[in-house]
Amino acid sequence: MPQPTPAFTDQTHLKSLSYKTQDKLNLRILTHKKYTQPRVDFTRWVMDAIPWQGNEVVLDVGCGSGNYVDLGQAYGRAYFAGDLSPGMLRGVAHPGLIRVNLDAQRLPFAADSADVILANHMIYHIPDQEA
Repeated sequence: MPQPTPAFTDQTHLKSLSYKTQDKLNLRILTHKKYTQPRVDFTRWVMDAIPWQGNEVVLDVGCGSGNYVDLGQAYGRAYFAGDLSPGMLRGVAHPGLIRVNLDAQRLPFAADSADVILANHMIYHIPDQEA
């Protein structure tokens, strides 16, 4: 008998309930900012770990509410914010930002078309992580 799909990897559940809007994700982000010790600007820490040249094409897979967009656009040449949930993408609006509704398991980009790929805080949503 097949096992039920966990809610955190079920794409229908993710798009229609968990990430229908940015509200639940933003609450989790706020909770981490408020209570995580020591206080660290995690987004800046991640982005500062990348050896930027200033001309990178950035693909943010699972961009959520767009926490990495401001720095990514400042550091790179082109920034693609991608998410499975149209509800998440609706809330990510920045000048010059390219939003892409995508499935992380089947990225709609040619090989080697991005210089930096971000997939922060979302890998656990991919049903077949080995693939």
